[in-house]
Amino acid sequence: MPISNDVGSKMKKIILGCIAVVLLIPVLIGVYVYRIGFLDDKQSTTTIEISDIPAAMYVTAEPVMPDWKVKKVTAYNDGFVSPTCTIYFTNDIELLLSTSPVTYPGMDQLLVNTNLYEVYVDEQDAVFQYFSGGYYYSFKTKRGTNEQLVQQYIMSL
Repeated sequence: MPISNDVGSKMKKIILGCIAVVLLIPVLIGVYVYRIGFLDDKQSTTTIEISDIPAAMYVTAEPVMPDWKVKKVTAYNDGFVSPTCTIYFTNDIELLLSTSPVTYPGMDQLLVNTNLYEVYVDEQDAVFQYFSGGYYYSFKTKRGTNEQLVQQYIMSL
């Protein structure tokens, strides 16, 4: 017995309606979460003092820092990934502290004759990364004279 056009048409409308609801619900939830600020990076980033870094990163050890003058320190914690702290030095070097290694897409990893640190470079920037005392230290600087300054600091540890 063939299904009448009327019943088939109603069935298509019900199926399309269900698909539309299933697709609409995640969009509405996403808009709501964004509106309340849960996905807003600006609310996830705060300015802190150097002494607040262990608490911001849920680590008990104090990070070992170079004695360069600090411009500002920010902490990032969005509740999803491991928190990070970035120290901005007045010599235009940035230090990203994290509890897991950081990858730098778009940058080439250089082979270094030491296993103390890794180096990532592109045309403008260089990043020197090493692990010590529960932290991954990632020094980012423009290519040039500050590269030697970072290398000298790491080799002095």
